[in-house]
Amino acid sequence: DFEYPDIEVLPEIIRNGFNGTIGKYSPQRLFATLLSSPEMETLYKMDLMNYFEYFMNSNIKDYWPSMKICFRNKYPLYRINPSDFSDHIRILKYLKLDERSPKYVCPKNFTDEHNKLAERKARKEAKEWERQNKEYEKKKRKELLERDKKFKAEKAKFSSLLITDGKFVIEPLLSVKDFQDESNYMKHCVFDERYMGKTCLILSAKINGVKLETVEVDLNEFVVKQSRGIRNKFHHYHRKIVLLVRANMELIKSCTKSRNIKLKIKKAA
Repeated sequence: DFEYPDIEVLPEIIRNGFNGTIGKYSPQRLFATLLSSPEMETLYKMDLMNYFEYFMNSNIKDYWPSMKICFRNKYPLYRINPSDFSDHIRILKYLKLDERSPKYVCPKNFTDEHNKLAERKARKEAKEWERQNKEYEKKKRKELLERDKKFKAEKAKFSSLLITDGKFVIEPLLSVKDFQDESNYMKHCVFDERYMGKTCLILSAKINGVKLETVEVDLNEFVVKQSRGIRNKFHHYHRKIVLLVRANMELIKSCTKSRNIKLKIKKAA
């Protein structure tokens, strides 16, 4: 807890919007951010703390032009999860749509528009994948296979990972094809390079082989970043899935240290 009842701060920090709210970050990091980033200063002053906290660990400049469009159109960003908003902007860029147009950035129904674009992106990626497998010359196909091979090698340490309480079965996605299948079935944008990085582990939660939610685990902090069902909605088992993954975080952590581990499945409290 960084709170202290009696503090004095520089006038420059007050000028940049500090109102006494520190949140979960250290005063040093908070003050440095307010003094160095006009964009973050604006979010703080607008009391968009969920976005402020999200972009403390992400590059806000990639999304700022779109966010300014939202501000100008008085779009209620506070109602939208910052992770969903950033995904939305990345999808617009991927589809080569204007990420500075209110038509795309400020839709009347954000969830519906985001889901439609995510499905459109998934279809395009599926077509590109198929085209690469069928039409690309041998060199391109080899590069694609090398990418998949590299990913499989990076995630091989999780190949024995299985989390279950007898009802739920939660397993990692271990290949590029796994990501494509998950994205197509769940109709969300997990089929993205961002989720295939070394610091990210993606799990698929199922019952009797039926996919329920896709879970993202941060391998730096070993926390559940998000868990989403079909079209980014929460399944009615959402809380149980998240609790089960959290209860087995030490198991996940042990996988990063050794491939040959003895699985000890722990039920959620």
